[in-house]
Amino acid sequence: MRVEYNPNIRTMDDSIEKFLAPAANLAGKALAAPVVGAAKVAGAAIGAVAGKLGIGQKNKTDPALSAAEQNVKQKEQELATAQQELESIQGQAEQQPIEEPPAEAPAMPAEATAGKAIGGLDGNDGGGSPTGQPGTDVTAPPSATNPPLVTKSYFIDNFGISGAELIDVLEKGGEDTIIHSVIHLLHQEQKAIVKQFDWWEDSDWNLLELKDNDFNLISMFPERLELPLRQTIVGVKKSNGDIQKAEIWKGWHSRLDAESRLSRRERGILEDCHDTLTKHGTMNSQTLSSYGIKGSSSEIGALIKSYGYLFDVTVVGKGTKHDDRTLYYGTPKPPIFLKTVDSFIGNLWEVEGSLGLTPTGAPRLILPFNTKRGEDYTVVLKQRLGVEGISWEGDKFVIEGSVSFRKAAIQALPYLTKERESASIYLSALNGNINAERILKYQHNPDLQIELLKEWNVPEDRITVWAEAIANGR
Repeated sequence: MRVEYNPNIRTMDDSIEKFLAPAANLAGKALAAPVVGAAKVAGAAIGAVAGKLGIGQKNKTDPALSAAEQNVKQKEQELATAQQELESIQGQAEQQPIEEPPAEAPAMPAEATAGKAIGGLDGNDGGGSPTGQPGTDVTAPPSATNPPLVTKSYFIDNFGISGAELIDVLEKGGEDTIIHSVIHLLHQEQKAIVKQFDWWEDSDWNLLELKDNDFNLISMFPERLELPLRQTIVGVKKSNGDIQKAEIWKGWHSRLDAESRLSRRERGILEDCHDTLTKHGTMNSQTLSSYGIKGSSSEIGALIKSYGYLFDVTVVGKGTKHDDRTLYYGTPKPPIFLKTVDSFIGNLWEVEGSLGLTPTGAPRLILPFNTKRGEDYTVVLKQRLGVEGISWEGDKFVIEGSVSFRKAAIQALPYLTKERESASIYLSALNGNINAERILKYQHNPDLQIELLKEWNVPEDRITVWAEAIANGR
């Protein structure tokens, strides 16, 4: 270590304080204070001994003094080394993050700790299984007091076979002890099958004479068999005596037996025939085959003859020509109900209706209508209006004659807008309004309009004034 001359250091105390002061500032007052104090004590002791021995006088080199100075230098080196280690430790402490104590876990919600005493969560005070905790809905097994929920497909859903097949398997296996329970479940499944219909009444259960296969077919084809079943039950209720009741059930079983004999392919052909006839109307077997039904015309005719009634397909007519002996098939048409005949006529009139006069001068109203049941609608219109002067001509209704037109026009008038003036003029003419009669005569005789105006001694615009007045009810 090289020691350079410092003119400010004059004594041993100055030397120790000057060297140790910077170290004290770096290490902190807590470390430097005892070190500096100790240095002062050591310096004083050394100075006293040196004074007694006459050491330390100017221009004299004393071995003892040199040893003391060497000892001071060694202490300074140790102090510098300690200071470096202290600074290194402090630097590492500043770089490492201060670990905070772990935060307490958030409190659990009340519903999560509900029943914590169950199963040993709180000193095992509760004991037992945690069936009372939230989210543990436990269903009790089926028993005499808690029977299983039986649907119309209970056995297929749970066993993959029908109830009758399961009973047969149990009988062959000698499991007679549980057959009674299976029969009870089978009855519950059969009741669920008939309960799917809104009209069913539980009091009618004792009226049924259905076999297991009957219930299976009803479950498979509820839409097609619902009406025949309802008709059968109503017939049984109205029957007089056991003989008539037996005949009604015989007809039902004959129908179901025929249903059972059909293959899947044959059933598909008849279903397609029903859909095609319903959509496109009456046709023969050749035409049905041309609509894409997968069967020859002879096969289609044979199936309809034997099983068509199962699918509401019947013979509706025969060929009218001497060389046409073909049968024509169709489906039953549901009844037509017109709750608002007034708006029905008014809307057709407003959209594409046309009004004119027959050669005899009677009003003739034409109402185009796109339907395949125009004849049926014509019957309903006649009944609702109480008239006979309504006919169907392929794609339109024709209301002809004073009586029929008057009733139809009176019904439709509140629903007319652009045709209101025309309808009002015709009605007024029928009621004897002279101006309305002149307007109609003027409109339907374009070649005589000038002569008519001269005859009536009125200008042409007077026709328009009369028409507006009639349309406004004046």
